[in-house]
Amino acid sequence: MRIDDNSLHCLVADDEPHIRDRICRLAEAAGLKVVASAGNGTDALHLILQHEPAIAFLDIRMPGMDGLQLVHRLSAMARPPVVVYVTAHDEHAIAAFELSAIDYVMKPVEAKRFGIAVDRARAIVQASTARDALDRLNGALASERPERLTLRSGSKLVSVRPADILRFQAVDDYVEAHLASSSHLLSVTMNAMEQTLSLPFLRVHRSHIVNVDHIRVWSTGGGRASIEMSDGILVPVSRSRKDRVQDIVADR
Repeated sequence: MRIDDNSLHCLVADDEPHIRDRICRLAEAAGLKVVASAGNGTDALHLILQHEPAIAFLDIRMPGMDGLQLVHRLSAMARPPVVVYVTAHDEHAIAAFELSAIDYVMKPVEAKRFGIAVDRARAIVQASTARDALDRLNGALASERPERLTLRSGSKLVSVRPADILRFQAVDDYVEAHLASSSHLLSVTMNAMEQTLSLPFLRVHRSHIVNVDHIRVWSTGGGRASIEMSDGILVPVSRSRKDRVQDIVADR
C-alpha cells in the first residue's frame, strides 16, 4: 500500500469506460491519485499487485473475475487496499456492507456520496486498519461464522450472535431476522442474504432461511415438507430443496 505525502494512491475498476472515467475524475477531485484503471477484474488484480494502491474502487459485475471474486484474491496480499464498491446492483453490496465497515456507492455516482466514501476509506487507511477491514468483508463474503453479526435494522445497528438467530423470512423487499425474543427488519434481499451465510443457515424456501441448529421437527405429512423451529413456528420447505434439506438435517 503506497501513501504519498500529499495524496493516497487508488485504482478504479469498471467495465463501462464513461463510468470509469467519471470515478477517476471524482477521485482526483477528492485528493486521491489514480495510479491505474481497469475494465475487468483480472486486469484490476494485476494492476493492484503492481501499484499497491491504498484504495480500490471496484464495480461488482465485471467480465471474467467480478468484484466479489477480486476481493477474495486481494486477501492474499500482505497489505491489501481498502475496497469501496461502486455498483448499479445493490443486492451484494448491501449484504456486504451490512456485515462490514467497508463502504459502497450506487450508480449513477453522485459527487457528494462519493466524497463521503472517500473520507471513510481515507480514515481507514490513515488508521492502519485496512487489513482488518478487508478481513471483515472477506468473512462476510466467504460466509464464515463470526462470533457476532452486526445487522442494520432501520436506523439501528444490532449486534447478535449467529447462534441466536432462528431464521430469516422475506417480507416484501426486505428480510426479517427472527431471534428467540425479538425480530429485526433488514434492508436486504433474500438472495443477497443467502450469499452472505453458510451452515448452519440454510435456504429451505424462496421466502425462508433457517438455522438448522434450531430445527425441532422435520415433517413430510400430506406430501408437503415442513420444519418446526425451536420457537414453534412451522416453516415450509419447497419441493426443489426438500432432498438437500432432509440430507443436511439428517447429518446433524
